[in-house]
Order: sequence, then C-alpha cells, then structure tokens
Amino acid sequence: MFLVAATLGNPDRIALAKIANAGLGALAALLLAGLSAKLLRRRGLAIATGAAAALHPGFVFLSTDVQSEPLFLVLLLAAGWLLLPAADRPSSNLALLAGACLALAALTRPTALALAPLLAAPLADRRYPGRVRAHVAASALLGFVCALAPWTLRNAAVYREFVPVNDAGGSAFYQGNSDWMVRFYDVKTLEEYRRWSAAMFADLEGQTRAVEAAAGRSPAAKTRYFVRKALEERRADPSGTAKLLAHKVWDWLRRSARSTPPEPCWPSRDSCPLPGPASVSSFSRISR
Repeated sequence: MFLVAATLGNPDRIALAKIANAGLGALAALLLAGLSAKLLRRRGLAIATGAAAALHPGFVFLSTDVQSEPLFLVLLLAAGWLLLPAADRPSSNLALLAGACLALAALTRPTALALAPLLAAPLADRRYPGRVRAHVAASALLGFVCALAPWTLRNAAVYREFVPVNDAGGSAFYQGNSDWMVRFYDVKTLEEYRRWSAAMFADLEGQTRAVEAAAGRSPAAKTRYFVRKALEERRADPSGTAKLLAHKVWDWLRRSARSTPPEPCWPSRDSCPLPGPASVSSFSRISR
C-alpha cells in the first residue's frame, strides 16, 4: 500500500519509490532522536542520536533502494515513540495509535508480532492507579487488533484458517535460516552466486510444490513445514548454526551492505531482523 501511494499507482515510477524510501530513512533518524530525548531527557544526546542514525552506513544504504526496512523501522519506532507519552501522561488516543503502528509494522514484516505483548507495558507503571494503567494498555492492544483485523479476516475468508499476517508461507524464514544460507556466506564469485541462487530456488520450489500437493493452498501448513525444516537443519548442524549466527550478529551490528553480485538475492540480515534496540528500550522504560 505504501508503494502504491508513493508511486501513485504506477509501478514504473521507481524514482518516486526511492524518494519516498529516502524520506522514511530521514524520518527514522528524527524518531530515534525523539526517542532518545524521551528516554534520556538530554538535548545533546538526542541530537547526537539523530545525527548518528542519519549517517549510519546501514540506514543510509537501506534508504537508497526500494526495500521494506525503512518503512518497518519507522513504524516500529513510531509505536515506541507514541507509547511512551501515552504511559507518561495517560492517553488512550496515543496508545491506540501506538498499537496501530505496531500492527502496520507487523504487516510490513511479521517479526513485529513478537513485540505485541510489550503493548501491555503500561500495566507495570506504578505511577498511576491500576484502572488507568489497564485503560492505556487495553487501548494499545485494541489499536493493534483493529489495525491487524482486516488482513487477518481476509486471510480467514480466503484460506479458511487463522493466518494473522502473510509470512510468505514460512519460506522467508527457511531461506534465511536453512543450510542454503550457511552456504551463501561461502559464495565468493558471481558464477558461484548464480549457481547457488539457481539451486536454492529450485530446491525451494520443489519443496513448496510437495507441500501444496499434500496440504493444498494452506499457508499455515507451509509455514509449519518450512519452520520445522529450518529448525531441523540447524539442530543437525551445530557448527553451521554457530557460523550462521555469527554472520547474522555481525551483519546486524554493522548494518551495512554485504558485497554481493548485482542480482536479486535474499539478504541474510532481512530474514530474521532483530527488533530495533531503541524501540525495545522505549517499551522497557515504561515499566520502570
């Protein structure tokens, strides 16, 4: 929906999409500065946080192309940025917006679903009576459910099963955590990359067809299969798992582009992104 709005419905307007993504990158830096100001209450540190975010190589890189990370990051940070004042000066309206932002983040990248319980963080704030805290937390959860419900209901109507958000049938999780991703980090040349990419997608397509033959169009069945398969492969190869984890942690810490051939590929850092540390900090602060 964001890309449709940014390109005015014309998928060929790539420049408009890139400009919109760059705008999101700039907004993320401002949100980080705002979160820093709310958390640390020091203007200098807030400005330094915003400047560091604006100049961070990983953020800059992600904002130069059409990717989902800038939108996801803005929505995630906005949820924390709104929930903080909602708890500091009890506001059901801000809490509703915070929940809605987190739901939109989950629709952008399903990993945000793991942060939904943090919307209840205002319950731990002892500054206000229990009734007030419960009202704020309930408002945040209501905003989350209401924003997510149309897509969940659509999935239920189409697939006849409970699918909160589209997670690509678990294939994204599998691609980012399977033996194929372990091998990805051993790719050194363009030709090796092409062979790896062709073999990986051929294998993924074959497995997908096998699941569909057994379970039809069920997204839940595909998700269960690919998640189980990825976990089985990681348990069967402890050394490969340690190697993959080390690469993922390093990619997350540096948040910069890995040198890969100029063809579409599945970036390792995109498969299972860690929650934005500033967002987690903002949620946790509410309980103090």
